[in-house]
Amino acid sequence: MTWRDLAAAAASFLVHAGLAGLLVVVTTREVVDDQPSTEDMVTVAVVDVAPEPADVQPDRKDEASVAEPALAIDGFNFDLDKIGRRRYLLFPLIRDDVAVDALVRAAEDHARRPLTNPFARAGARQGVALSLSARDVQGVVDRAWSRSERWDAFAEIAALTGRHDANDDTLALVLRKYVDENLLQPFYDVSTPDPRLWVVLRIAADFVDFLDFVAAYVRTSPGTKTATELLFLLDELIQANQDALATLLRTPEADLQFTRTANPEAFELVSTIRNHYQQALGTAGLSSADDVARRYDSVRLMVLSTIVNTTPDGYRIDDARFRSPGRVPPRRSTSAGRDRRRAAEHVEGQASPA
Repeated sequence: MTWRDLAAAAASFLVHAGLAGLLVVVTTREVVDDQPSTEDMVTVAVVDVAPEPADVQPDRKDEASVAEPALAIDGFNFDLDKIGRRRYLLFPLIRDDVAVDALVRAAEDHARRPLTNPFARAGARQGVALSLSARDVQGVVDRAWSRSERWDAFAEIAALTGRHDANDDTLALVLRKYVDENLLQPFYDVSTPDPRLWVVLRIAADFVDFLDFVAAYVRTSPGTKTATELLFLLDELIQANQDALATLLRTPEADLQFTRTANPEAFELVSTIRNHYQQALGTAGLSSADDVARRYDSVRLMVLSTIVNTTPDGYRIDDARFRSPGRVPPRRSTSAGRDRRRAAEHVEGQASPA
């Protein structure tokens, strides 16, 4: 290669190197120019989103029934199958319960909930509205009435809560009327304590179904009108469960001669239930009626506090405060519910709890 060839190669190298350097400078300048200035930058706050709450899945295992499927006492007919299968689940509140713990967590999680979108429309529906006339609402409530098969009769209302907006006013009204008209049924005592005892035990057999259902709903839809109404329902059922436990404990076996005569296996069942809960109360440190009352009052206070702490926009908050243990008025049936159901009671011929 001659010196002229070397000189040409060197010149070519210098020219290409210069062009490459210029390209780097221009490209870098364009990138820098595309970056926002500090005056245009916006601070973005990152909010941790709470994980979706898990459903309540308590370990409720029915036992095998030990009694005949029915008991007839002086015209009163009782299906004992569910009582037998639920004999160790009738009064879960005398000890710590997973569903009650779930309600406590619901209130705590609601208090710690992350910031919501400030541009979201307030009161926006999160589900389908429930379109029912006043007559249709009353029909739903009437169909849910039952002397003792309360959970089965509640199935239609439970289905409505799963399909419709949790803040729907009509859905909330259905639940409120269910509590006001269906739960506080008058009880006509008869000379023997057997019918009353079996009625309250059958209602107690449904209690865990309601307890688990309400706890699961409140965990997934806290701070809604439907959750609030379900908590009011649970408060009433807790009182009924306490009454059932008191009835069981204050009814001596010697007074259940009609049961012993009509169905010895049913008598053995109630004896087993009574002995089991007497021992369970002792294990839980509840040695007196006052201890039991305080235990139930503590659960009721938790339920009503959950309403106060989670109800939307103060919805029925004064009712929750008024019902707090120590300020609860005497339990009574509503005149509308009493008048409307008196005929059904005579036809059915069966006592009901107050």
